Amino acid sequence: MKKVVTFGELMLRLSPEGYLRFLQSEKYVASFGGDGSGRVQR
Repeated sequence: MKKVVTFGELMLRLSPEGYLRFLQSEKYVASFGGDGSGRVQR
C-alpha cells in the first residue's frame, strides 16, 4: 500500500448553474483550490 502525504488544505466549492439557489439546482459546478492544492507527495 502506498502512502500519500499532503500539506495545507484543499477546498471544494459546489456552485449551482445559472442563477438558481443551491437546493433548486440539479447540476453543480465543482471547483477546487486552497493552500495545498498543488503540493502532493506520493
